[in-house]
Amino acid sequence: KIESVLNNMIEKHSKVMIVRFDIRYPDNEYIYPSSERISCFAYNLKRSLDRETFEGGHRTDTKVIHVEEQESSHHPHHHFAVIVNANAKQSAYPIHVKANTLWKKMLNTTEEGLVDYCDRYENGIIIKRNSSDYEYQYNKVFYQLSYLAKVRGKEHREVH
Repeated sequence: KIESVLNNMIEKHSKVMIVRFDIRYPDNEYIYPSSERISCFAYNLKRSLDRETFEGGHRTDTKVIHVEEQESSHHPHHHFAVIVNANAKQSAYPIHVKANTLWKKMLNTTEEGLVDYCDRYENGIIIKRNSSDYEYQYNKVFYQLSYLAKVRGKEHREVH
């Protein structure tokens, strides 16, 4: 399913950008994990990004993929991949900021550090459909996204 979404976006847009981040809940007993909250967050993130307009009439055409993972932690955490039309948006930073703002709002908290920008490796990779290194770009992105597809510890997958 992840590969299908990625390939569909590449067919529709000459450039696509993939942005990864993870979210977690605060370590307190006052906020309970909920699949409804995560779905609402994903929906609001997509809606917020899709409302933005850009010069030349480009739309972000946002796709949000997320999976829940819980192995040894008290609360589950969630891995997200956001795929956008890179003709409209070309930096991961505003997506990370938007995710951080929306997640804190969803939880009614000011606590920082609940969104991990996954910056330990290259993030915000842009695949250019007609580029001479298209295959290299695609393989880098597909490798990153394959983590979301691994089965161990993951129970719940959604695409918006």
